[in-house]
Amino acid sequence: MCSVFRVSRAGFYKWTISSPSNRSIENQMIEAEVLQDFENSKKIYGSLRITLELRKKAIRISRPRVARIMRKAKLRSIVKKKFKVTTDKRLTII
Repeated sequence: MCSVFRVSRAGFYKWTISSPSNRSIENQMIEAEVLQDFENSKKIYGSLRITLELRKKAIRISRPRVARIMRKAKLRSIVKKKFKVTTDKRLTII
């Protein structure tokens, strides 16, 4: 299997016994917070607003990192179309 993936045996076995990195643990914690804020906003908030919500909770994080986490979790904000008037009252025939 190691030859198929072009990985050394020692590297493979070191990977199997290694523990998750601090960054991946932190990303999992932040992903849970992002998901909670996303659900609380009725799936309307994007990465900018969720970043602001996380900063209110004293979590220091950048907007691109939140966007990356949202993309990985397949979270997209719901964007409503703006109302556009299609009729003109002055042109109605009586």
